[in-house]
This record gives sequence, structure tokens and C-alpha cells, in this order.
Amino acid sequence: MWRTSIMRSIGRINSTHGMETICSISKNVHKKLILHGVSEVLGVSGQEFKEKLYSALKSKPKINDLSEKLVENKASQLIASTTKVRSQLISERKSYLKSQCELEAKYTAEIKSLKFNIKTLKREATLTQKVSSADKIQILSLETKVRELEGKLDDLELDQVLHDSNVVEELIDEPAQINSSDPKKIDSLRLELEQIRDDLSLKKYEIECIEKGIESS
Repeated sequence: MWRTSIMRSIGRINSTHGMETICSISKNVHKKLILHGVSEVLGVSGQEFKEKLYSALKSKPKINDLSEKLVENKASQLIASTTKVRSQLISERKSYLKSQCELEAKYTAEIKSLKFNIKTLKREATLTQKVSSADKIQILSLETKVRELEGKLDDLELDQVLHDSNVVEELIDEPAQINSSDPKKIDSLRLELEQIRDDLSLKKYEIECIEKGIESS
């Protein structure tokens, strides 16, 4: 059929239209050849190919609309995702700032408590040192008293020994010396010495406990 059309077109070359007719015929022939070649490749008739081509061209606006809708949907999804991520970041930042404030308040309270405890311990240490100094002075006084009493006791015991040996009158020169013949005074002196020794031991123990307490703290 298309061959017949070509032959008719060639027959028109001798008409009055001249070269215009030839160009028009050439264009039509070229289009028909293209359509025929495409039809053979696709395995469809020329009319069917035209219908498919028309349908494709007709659906192009729909495809464009669909593409625009897809782009809009994708943009909306990206905006929603960005908004969600931003909200999460803001929420996490608020939570972080809150935890930082709580942690700072906790550390501030602990530091304040430690400073108060340190101040209290320093005051107690100062008082303990003062008490310890007073106790040490008292210990020195007690030790001196012990030595004095031990000296007196030794003198009395010596006097008693000498008295028993009948040589007391020759060796006693000091008039203020206690009479060795009175055993009650010796016993009283011994009791006083024992009491002072007990007080001294107790005071030393107290100081030792205080010093150990300061070292452990």
C-alpha cells in the first residue's frame, strides 16, 4: 500500500507545483518509511503504532502531573523528617541541659558539705590541740609530783630501815623530816603516790587516744 502511494507521489512531480511538491512528497515518504520501519521492528501495524504513539503523547501530561506529585510528596516527607529530627535534637538538648543543671547542683551541695565538714574538723582539731596541751602540762605536773613523792617515800623507807637498825639518831640531820617511826604516814604517802600514778596513766591514755583519733581522721 505504501509503495502505491510512493508511485502516485512520483507521478505528481510533473505537475505545476514543481520543487515544492517534490519536497512535500519527500517528507511524507520519509515519515511513512520511518513509521513502517518502526512498525516492523515492534511487530505492529502502522495504524496500531500511531494509536500507541498518540496514547503515549496523550498520557504525557498525566506523567508530568504524577512526577510533580511524587516530587511534592518527597519534599513533604523530607520536611517532615527534618522537623522530626530538629524536634528530637531540641528535646535531647533540653534533657542534657537539665541533667547538667542537676549534676552541677549535686556537686555544689557536696562541695558545700565537704567545706563545712573540713571547717568543723579544723575547729575540733584546734580544740583538741588546746586540750592536749593542757593535758600534757598536767602530765608534767603529775610526773613532778610523782618524783617528789617517790623521793619522800624512799626517804621514809630508808628512815624506817635505819630505825630498825638503831642508827636513826646518827643519820637524821633535817628537823623537818617526817618521823619514820609513824607507819601510818608512810602508808598514806604510798596511797597518795599510787593515786597520782593512776591519774598519770589515765591522762597519758587519754592523750594517746586523742592523738590516734586525730591521725585516723
